[in-house]
Amino acid sequence: MNHAAEYDIICLQEMFGAFSWRRAKFIAEAKNLGFCHHFSSPVGMQTLLGGFLVDGGLLILSKFPFAAQRCLTFSRGNHSDAVAAKGALYVLIQPSPGQFLHIFNTHPQASYPEEGAYPAMTGEEKSCKARRQQIAELVEFMSQCVRERNCSQQQESIVLMGDLNVNARTSAENPASSVEYSMLKSSLGRLGIAQDLVLAHTGEHPVTFGDVEETGGFRKPKEVVLTEASERMTQQSLDYIWLIHRQGKGTTPLLECSSCQVNPVAAGMTGTSRGGAKDLGELLQLSDHYAVQASFVKIQK
Repeated sequence: MNHAAEYDIICLQEMFGAFSWRRAKFIAEAKNLGFCHHFSSPVGMQTLLGGFLVDGGLLILSKFPFAAQRCLTFSRGNHSDAVAAKGALYVLIQPSPGQFLHIFNTHPQASYPEEGAYPAMTGEEKSCKARRQQIAELVEFMSQCVRERNCSQQQESIVLMGDLNVNARTSAENPASSVEYSMLKSSLGRLGIAQDLVLAHTGEHPVTFGDVEETGGFRKPKEVVLTEASERMTQQSLDYIWLIHRQGKGTTPLLECSSCQVNPVAAGMTGTSRGGAKDLGELLQLSDHYAVQASFVKIQK
């Protein structure tokens, strides 16, 4: 929790509430750090009645109150994602009268090792196809949430965060934008001017999952405790913060981004391999994914 105190809003994925007290304990601890407001994926009968075993694992923590909140459950995914009620969370924050900050947190369908970290994107890959459908549902959900607010002649910004499972890199060795990334940007462009803040501030699609390091001329996986063996050294860019501003709606931007970067979030503790079968020593990261963090400033109207 020491890492959390410096932030104002935190969006987490794979923070499941089903069959675990972890999320509830985390929320209670976060409250002691000033995060008095939270919204999470629904759990319990609502999930079971939808035909899912576990919730969507999404959590938004905020030091600012919410003026509105909504959730979306995507069409069912495949592989092990089929048992989770994956989707998106929306909260509205109004820092001052006439100011609207729309926050979205999401975690769509993942790709799986048998399809490869860099699927060919012929349109027939099972996971890619499910993810494209879910992203279309996400964009429609975002559009509905924003349209419901009367933001005419007001200041407004839309921020989308999460592990979108869209690998922005063409390959492990080629960091150029992938076909699927271009499709994602085009989809988000339906909402307005969509800016990938990580790309804008780093000038590249940095690795956020399956990173490598070189020691003595040899490459090896940077993280082995939390990352599945088949996904190590795949060098994928999956995690994002997007800043979106609508055009022609009588609104002006509320926020501009002053910095954005990838943060490995060091753990510095001992750990075991997935499944607990083998003690691997030091746990270097809090997650198998790197975090993405950004700082914003309000634009004076």
